[in-house]
Amino acid sequence: KEAMRLRAQVMLTYFELMRVSLIAAENIDLTLETAVLQRVSAQQNWLNTHQEALSAATQREEFNQLADTFIARKPEFEEVYREANSLFLLGELQSVHNELIAVADDMTVAATESGKVSPQAFRETERAVDAVATELDELWGNLTTAIAERDTSSFYQRLAADTEATYSGLNKVISFLKELLRQL
Repeated sequence: KEAMRLRAQVMLTYFELMRVSLIAAENIDLTLETAVLQRVSAQQNWLNTHQEALSAATQREEFNQLADTFIARKPEFEEVYREANSLFLLGELQSVHNELIAVADDMTVAATESGKVSPQAFRETERAVDAVATELDELWGNLTTAIAERDTSSFYQRLAADTEATYSGLNKVISFLKELLRQL
């Protein structure tokens, strides 16, 4: 009984940390954040109900049934985990992209005032920034669909491969900005 109670408490703590992290996360679509927060809360409510049932249980058969019920809930726990972690990852990529846009804008102003950098160099940087924005938009769209369909399994499995081009694009933008900085 105590082991089952502690297992549920660990999961409650995990989902609470996830909830707080989602609330604090930046650059996440508010609609997606709200949907996942509702699912996190649903898991917390289920776990609280499960703990109450554990407290009330006295017979071995009841404990076995509660253990089976908990194990049957595993796919639901995993789905919410994948949704939240996908949001965290895309939010971080979006943050980096947004910061690079701000730096590129500042450098454009500085270069325009100095007249030392060719306009072509800025066009290359702008194209790279736009390419990353397109990739991010596609990733956000795919995640939105996966969350709406409550099936982030395939999205999450492909996430590393699907974000490879975005990471590469962000590195390219950084390289372009470093080159522009050297020219200033």
